[in-house]
Amino acid sequence: MELNLSKRLEVRPLKEGQTKTFKLCAAGRFDPHVTDARTGRPIQAFNGGATFEGYLTIYDPFETDKRNAKKILKNVTGSATRIVEENGKKKEVLDEVVSPIEFNQKGVCVVKHDQYNTLVCLTRANENASNPYRDKSKPALWEEVDVNSEVALKSIISDADLAYEAETIARKGDVVVLNAMSKKLLGKTFADPDDLRFAMVNAARSNPKEFIRTSKDKEMKMKVQIDDAMKMRFLDLNENEEWIWRENNGTDITLVKVDVSKDPYAALIEYILANKDFATKLSKHVDEQLETPVAV
Repeated sequence: MELNLSKRLEVRPLKEGQTKTFKLCAAGRFDPHVTDARTGRPIQAFNGGATFEGYLTIYDPFETDKRNAKKILKNVTGSATRIVEENGKKKEVLDEVVSPIEFNQKGVCVVKHDQYNTLVCLTRANENASNPYRDKSKPALWEEVDVNSEVALKSIISDADLAYEAETIARKGDVVVLNAMSKKLLGKTFADPDDLRFAMVNAARSNPKEFIRTSKDKEMKMKVQIDDAMKMRFLDLNENEEWIWRENNGTDITLVKVDVSKDPYAALIEYILANKDFATKLSKHVDEQLETPVAV
């Protein structure tokens, strides 16, 4: 590729075995949506990585003719031959192969020593926040990461993973469980599932670690199951402060009597945790009822 860059913009090639790492600016942040500067289309920064065209704009401030300061770099990764006919004769023409530039699922692109054109494109493009010569009127989409700082890179990937996992739970989680999480995290519940998911996505972005920790709270999930079982009338807390399990044949079985010093839910959860067979039975009954279609 003929670069035609000013000498000060030349990029030092990597030595054999060396790599340079770039990450999407949004990777690990709470809002994953950034926009491709060329197409205007939204890019999912850590929800599936990102792919950029192999033609990138650069700004060359050291160009003597300012009309030519903006230049296009091509990510040439090889060549291909094709046959053309000219004056009745066939001849081979060698074409450059320009490839897209891809950031993986973590929002990271690692460039190897034999990918010089890719290195130049990513380093000198206006989209690179780490490029001191970039046109700052354009949005920055990626930045360089210190390849010697493995801890820093792991932190980036870890943050991106957490944010992605948290938002996935918010978007795809069971509405009942999400409402229980909402009550614990936000102090309120939502009747409208769309309002609930919107609030949960915001909560996931605000504090992914706390959101994921809450989603794995076994006692919270058990409380959801208990509430479901009570609505289905499998479970009941009678006037004697006893938790009653109602069999399909109508037989009532006393599970545990609640001590006056204990919260009723805490007492039943303690019983469930100590009785795996009943925990399985409760979960199975609730799931079966939730899966049973409602007659219209």
